[in-house]
Amino acid sequence: LGLHLRVARPDLRGLGLSRVPLPLYNPTIDVFVDDAVALLDHLQVEQVVWASAGTGTLVGLTLAAKHPDRVQALVLCDSLSHVDPTHLNQELDKESKEGDVWFGPDAPETFVRHGMREYARFTLRNWPNLQGLSPGFLAWYEEQVALTDAHLARRFYQAPIRVDCRPYLKDISAPTLLLDGSHHGVAPKSDQEYLLAHLPDARQVVFEGDGIGLYYSKTELCVREVKKFLAERGIISEVP
Repeated sequence: LGLHLRVARPDLRGLGLSRVPLPLYNPTIDVFVDDAVALLDHLQVEQVVWASAGTGTLVGLTLAAKHPDRVQALVLCDSLSHVDPTHLNQELDKESKEGDVWFGPDAPETFVRHGMREYARFTLRNWPNLQGLSPGFLAWYEEQVALTDAHLARRFYQAPIRVDCRPYLKDISAPTLLLDGSHHGVAPKSDQEYLLAHLPDARQVVFEGDGIGLYYSKTELCVREVKKFLAERGIISEVP
């Protein structure tokens, strides 16, 4: 996609290298949206194709609803409109040992107890879409996750838990591509169906297998679908 569009990959405030003093860190979706608008202004970019997963999906939907002039299209991987804590516990914590909870409302305490490197190792052990990838990629993934301070992660995690984008899906005019797996997603299938039904201009592509991390194991297929979608919308030149 970098051959067709300028690509920016920012860390959300408080994650990765975007360090914030803990006493000053009060993350909300509105803060992340304001950061996105400020970044676009800094880069002198009028409109963006917002591609994301997880919390980034919630940020993208909110950005498209509140600043429709800044979003040309949305590409949402393993899509969700809100966080369902019960689903997270049931679907993503099946392999947890010692009573640790890595997903859902109790996850932040586990972050602090064990650190973000151990969170990365848990996902590497248990997410099917991360199995069988190259050792170099797996080492890179672990180091990227470990960059985030566990105390900031604990506070960060409270932001998406409180978000529900469903009330303003009808206000989103940006064409939207949903890239989902056939099972085991961050959101239940009913939520993905809700997104498809209530976004005014949405298309869904479902890949066989888990939705969690599908962009790691099915990268080329995801890129192909994104290129096709953007070309049909006239956002990039048609590709073979």
